Amino acid sequence: MLSKLFVLLKFVEFIYADTLSDTAAFLASSTYKLQYVTSVVWSSRRSEDATDFLKRFHGCVVTNEIHNNNNLTTRLLNKAVGYKQTVLFVDSVEEFAYFINSVNLDLVIPIQLVLVLTTFVEDLSGVTRTAWQNDVADIIIVNQNFDGDISLTTFFPYGKGICGDYSPVVLKIDAEAFFPNKFDNFYGCPIRTALMNFAPYLKVDMKNGTLNSIVGIDGRIFLYVMEALNATIDVVSIEDHDGMGSFINGTPKGCFGDLVNKEADIIAPAAVMNYERYSRAQISHVYDTLDVHWCAPSRRIIFTWAKVLLPLLDYITIYMFITFAVFVTVTAMATRYGMRRVRIKDSIIFQTYVILIGQIQKFETESYIVNYLFVLWLWFCIVFRIAYQGDLIQGMHRTIQEPALGTLENALKYVDGYGGLEVFYNYYRDTPLAANFQILEVHDIGPYIEAIAAGKKFLILTDILLVQEFDVKIQILDEPVSRAVTCIFMRPGWPAAKEVDLLMQYIIEVGLTEKALKDYNYEWKRTRELRKEEYVHQSLDFLTLSACFYGLVLMWMISSIIFIIEKTYYDDIKQKQSNDRSSRF
Repeated sequence: MLSKLFVLLKFVEFIYADTLSDTAAFLASSTYKLQYVTSVVWSSRRSEDATDFLKRFHGCVVTNEIHNNNNLTTRLLNKAVGYKQTVLFVDSVEEFAYFINSVNLDLVIPIQLVLVLTTFVEDLSGVTRTAWQNDVADIIIVNQNFDGDISLTTFFPYGKGICGDYSPVVLKIDAEAFFPNKFDNFYGCPIRTALMNFAPYLKVDMKNGTLNSIVGIDGRIFLYVMEALNATIDVVSIEDHDGMGSFINGTPKGCFGDLVNKEADIIAPAAVMNYERYSRAQISHVYDTLDVHWCAPSRRIIFTWAKVLLPLLDYITIYMFITFAVFVTVTAMATRYGMRRVRIKDSIIFQTYVILIGQIQKFETESYIVNYLFVLWLWFCIVFRIAYQGDLIQGMHRTIQEPALGTLENALKYVDGYGGLEVFYNYYRDTPLAANFQILEVHDIGPYIEAIAAGKKFLILTDILLVQEFDVKIQILDEPVSRAVTCIFMRPGWPAAKEVDLLMQYIIEVGLTEKALKDYNYEWKRTRELRKEEYVHQSLDFLTLSACFYGLVLMWMISSIIFIIEKTYYDDIKQKQSNDRSSRF
């Protein structure tokens, strides 16, 4: 009911609008957002029409008079406030073409235009053709027809299933919207696309100019958008030419350069947002973030020879020494202060140690208490040796690694160089790290990650998901650098960008972006399990076995020292005994 009443009020207002300025004021007031700036532009001969319009329009405005020598003023005004909603008064198609060509030099966001032609133009196809060629799709042409009546005209580039149809279409006053959505259905028409292989985000299979498939996280999302638009993909670029793109001395390069130079309408995969890109292209809603970290070579294995000692590096070893000491103490007290004093040929410590390492030792005595203690000790040693052997087998697969680098400051002392993509270089542009930062291309990231995993002393700044894609073991520093936001970038001035942005909002809300990431994680885990080799026990390598030889050498040295001490001790005793005998005679 309210919508019908609103249409009726529009109809009444339009009927009583007897001049072009009245109609333009009515259209601007009913379609434009009054809280935003409306640009009112007129040619040098139409100042009176603009004045009449300004008397009737109550929104916030900025005015500009165009003529052949103020192209710079038009461009400066475009950079300052833009022409997102504009009312233009001109006499001819040529004046309209001059204005829109000047604006298009710096245009990023498409404009909504109420074009007032103050002179009679019988065929408006020249106007609509100029508008379409300059990315002006949201346009209402206000003109007087042959009978002197005011008419509203626009065009629908895909309304009849014809790609780029700029045939003039007269709008009815009872239309639901004066600026209808013209890009919700492309009817199978192509969208120029710049693609770039960048696993796991986008993988393209294209042979002999035929696009076979697009997969990957961003690839799925991109296909969702194309399917919703009912559009086909016209691949204008797939080769890696300077990666995703950047600005070198103000000149755009790479896939992003294809957008700025208007060779492509959209690029895939999604790209990291920064100021340079945001100010030069249109964007969709942000739908993903990248966990950017510094990554270094894996921690090296050290002290391989000490693997046989790893089972002893446990709290159980402490209890073993305590048990050993308690047993020796109790046995010594039993032999000395028991009811039957026992004389043991060898020392108790020596006998206890020999039993511990599993050697043959006769310990039977005349004391039942001492015998029972040795039996208990024997049982303890059997259990301990079994546990130690199990831990020893596990210990052969353990490693002792270098300390983690932890911070970037420590990592820089360890590596020979560092770098990453140019978009990440911007994080350190005005810092001392920028001097030696090595800028890598997209196709260099994979080989560098694999080389670092193989031991290359290089520090790379990259997305953690890329490390997961290559399934390698490298060291990730604890301190995150950034959670970089990504979105779809589109050509500046492309009138269908708004519809793509609305679709991305819907895709995010229904969870399709999250589903694409979960599908990738599932596929990655499944593929990894299929690639996983069956674990095979391997024999000890010489480096590990060398620990046994080190132990033997150490024991030989200790035995040699004990031998020298014993020989010296008994030689002194014999010498004293010999001297005592000599003194008797």
